[in-house]
Amino acid sequence: MHDHATVRTRSFPLLPALLRSAKVRPACSVTASWSFSDPLSARRSKGMECEIFGICTVLNFLYGEYSLRTSFKEIIDSLPIFHLYLSCSQGRSLFMDRTAKKGDTVKVDYTGRSEDGSVFESSVGLMPLKFTIGSEEVVNGFENAVVGMHPGERKTVVVEPEEGFGMYDESLVFDLPGDELPEGVTPHIGMDFEMIDEQGYEISAVVIGISGGSVTVDANAPLAGKTVIYDIELLEIVPERKLT
Repeated sequence: MHDHATVRTRSFPLLPALLRSAKVRPACSVTASWSFSDPLSARRSKGMECEIFGICTVLNFLYGEYSLRTSFKEIIDSLPIFHLYLSCSQGRSLFMDRTAKKGDTVKVDYTGRSEDGSVFESSVGLMPLKFTIGSEEVVNGFENAVVGMHPGERKTVVVEPEEGFGMYDESLVFDLPGDELPEGVTPHIGMDFEMIDEQGYEISAVVIGISGGSVTVDANAPLAGKTVIYDIELLEIVPERKLT
């Protein structure tokens, strides 16, 4: 245990006015206190010993140096010798004291990289990815990595083919008569197109060869058989909407 000496405590007098201007009824009053601590201990402390209560996003409005996309972990990390505590008169916010679980809808920023470091996909600087854990909207390895994360937490995960885009299937490489391509389409190497499989599902394929009146196509996912790396930041666990 480390001794903590409170440096200062202050309330946010602008909060009521801010909430009125946003046409939101104040649900609670928010105060913040910073406690001095050993910076190394603070960094080593797994959870940063941080508890967030109440309307946490108010800090982003009150301090111009933080944008709306700045996570509270980033705020805390930028002040490594302080521990941030917020108190609220009406219960505990779920913003920081819970982790993502199956069934949660979440928003994340992510970058997907191949083993050689080349980026194949990224949401950074664009719109965050929103999905429901367990809905199979993203590959299993990505979903599993988000489970257990706190909002503001960052993680890098290596996803093997079995948990990613699947193993490469040679049976998905086949010859297709040219007259089965969409009318008016002139095939060329690298051309992407959509086709219907035997079960009636739409799949993507790419032309990898042309010979006489037929083309060779590959219907494997572009990253099939490859290990990929994801840098993930959990931005938000989207609150459930309760019907009244």
